[in-house]
Amino acid sequence: MKQGWKEKIRAFSDERWAIGLIETPLEEILRGAEPTVRWIADPHRRRRWFADPFVLDADDATVTLLAEEMYKPRGVKLGRISRVVVDRRTMTITEVTPLLELPTHLSFPAYYRADGEVFVYPENSEAGNLTLYHYTPDALTPVATLCDEPVADAIITHAFGEPVLFATRRPNVNGNRLCIYRREGERFVMSEEITFGENTARMAGNFFSIGGKVYRPAQECNEQYGHAVVLQEVTHDGGEWQFGELRRLYSTHPTLTVGSHTFNYHPQSGLIATDALGWDRRWFRRLLATLHLH
Repeated sequence: MKQGWKEKIRAFSDERWAIGLIETPLEEILRGAEPTVRWIADPHRRRRWFADPFVLDADDATVTLLAEEMYKPRGVKLGRISRVVVDRRTMTITEVTPLLELPTHLSFPAYYRADGEVFVYPENSEAGNLTLYHYTPDALTPVATLCDEPVADAIITHAFGEPVLFATRRPNVNGNRLCIYRREGERFVMSEEITFGENTARMAGNFFSIGGKVYRPAQECNEQYGHAVVLQEVTHDGGEWQFGELRRLYSTHPTLTVGSHTFNYHPQSGLIATDALGWDRRWFRRLLATLHLH
């Protein structure tokens, strides 16, 4: 079978992600409760899907997210960064504004606030570096280069007394090596590397602190990219890093059950954003596997 036809057949059962908000309190999840997720409906789901959600703002009526958007009418399979507004009553997307599109794939729009402004540093490892952007509701404008390496799903945290950047890097972004970068001048520079016994190095969201302890959401990529979320307690005593696993979280979506790779806690609202992976027309994907055409 020619490759062109094979790609067309696979597109009939293409990858799809969905995003949602976890209702279960964070403390209960850490104690072992199964998360209850309110999945967000999209009236234009045939044209697009969203993943990697970060809660930007929330009130009683709406939630504003930054997320990766895969917009199919573009004709290229590259993610872009979009602002997504959700009606909290109906859990339906009401507004989507593309903020950043590049010739390379964009995802994982991590951000921080400084002096009343928002700065976003999305994953763009295909470009070979990590760029910082200034956020407005209509666009992301580049302001600086944070790291000169092809890092994936980077997260900057001040939880350990200084700004530290955690990421994986190409070519092994889904593997077992977590890279730690510290600031030197205007850039983050590699300082050490942690090796795990499994493929659990890639970040799944922001660090968060509760009860005086610091936690890291990580991706478990043993079976495939984004298979599950691992929650780890992290300590840094005497210069030594320790990562103690608490639990793993799998997709609870009714149809997209292949994986889940985001866990983002927003302390101001108490909301936790997550996602789920599956396929359009999963029955067809199974048929392809049976016929060895996957």
